[in-house]
Amino acid sequence: MTQKSTAYCPAVIAAAFNELTGDVTCSNEFQEWFFGRFGDMDLSALSDNLWAMAGAAADINAFFEEKGFPEIKVDMPGVAAVFKLAVEWANQGQKSFMFLDEGTFQGAEFDVDDENVQLLSVEGQEYPVLKLATKDEGWNVYIQEMPEFDGASSELPDIAQQIVASSKGAVPHRAGAVMVPASSIDTDVDVDDFVGLEKDWLKVGAAVKKVRFEFDHKGAKAEAAFAAVLESAMGPQPYQVTKSYVAVFQHDDMAEAAFTAFVTPESWTRM
Repeated sequence: MTQKSTAYCPAVIAAAFNELTGDVTCSNEFQEWFFGRFGDMDLSALSDNLWAMAGAAADINAFFEEKGFPEIKVDMPGVAAVFKLAVEWANQGQKSFMFLDEGTFQGAEFDVDDENVQLLSVEGQEYPVLKLATKDEGWNVYIQEMPEFDGASSELPDIAQQIVASSKGAVPHRAGAVMVPASSIDTDVDVDDFVGLEKDWLKVGAAVKKVRFEFDHKGAKAEAAFAAVLESAMGPQPYQVTKSYVAVFQHDDMAEAAFTAFVTPESWTRM
């Protein structure tokens, strides 16, 4: 089976559901895992990179349009969030060519040093970890080869923790330079496991997630968008009169209506 590029951003999902009040009622084991691990996630460090809202379908669609995800459209009220991060390398690399078995690719070549471009050998692991410092305070990007991965994208946070943890205390790898293929991802992520989740009196009827990733010799980008449409968790939704209507006052003993009104939205009582 051909492996496909993917990505996972728990922060964008957590931020969206944080827009709702009340306790979470999970309907499956995945939801229990997600909210047990990420439900109380501290998102304060992402204040410049993460936006979330709850509202009508039109407002959510306008939100995605503004944030650069116009392809995401919903037709019901719900919650939405967008994560966007762009970093520049502290030591910019060079654009190069990589001649590999799979073909010729654009590469990003970096000179290894002890501070901004670290290539680290991890005990017991076949592949070294590349740690790239960025010009953005607090942000580093870690890269490690993983030829085989056939799990769900939701397993990637565990792998990320392992890579970062293993790099601490690792020793320098014997190489003066390192090359990484320039890359780009733009794909959807299956988030159907969130359907059925309840929070307060609302239930998730559908969910959608999109991720983007770019990497080259100048820097990298990571973007994610998530939306969950909501319905009442208290049984079938009531039918709503949404157009102008006619109200008829009719007595059983009369042949004619005593009073008939045609009511347009301009006469509806606003709250």
